[in-house]
Amino acid sequence: MLNDVKVEADPGSLDLLNGPVCFCLLKRCFSSSSSSSSPPPPSPPPPPPQAVCEGCSRIISDRFLMRVNDASWHEGCLQCAACQQPLTATCYSRDTRLYCRADYQQ
Repeated sequence: MLNDVKVEADPGSLDLLNGPVCFCLLKRCFSSSSSSSSPPPPSPPPPPPQAVCEGCSRIISDRFLMRVNDASWHEGCLQCAACQQPLTATCYSRDTRLYCRADYQQ
C-alpha cells in the first residue's frame, strides 16, 4: 500500500475543464479525482475448436470441410472404403465405413 507517498502537482498543471488528471508513479496510476478506476476490458472469447479430419487425423484448415455422421473430413479424404473413389455428391454408411452407391449395394 502506498499511504506514505504524497503526490503533488503544480495547480496550473491540473486540467480542471476536462476532468481528472493522471499522475503515474511507480507504474501505478493515481487520478486527481476520487472516482475508482474502471475495470479492465473483458478478454476476447476463446477461438472455436478446430475440426480434425476423420480420415487423416490432421486439423482441417481448408476453406471447406465435409460433415458426415457427425465427423469432419477434408474433401480429399472423404472416399469410398472399397474403391477409394472420392465421395463428392452422396455417400452411404455401413458399420461406420463410408461407401459409394455401387459398393454399398454389393
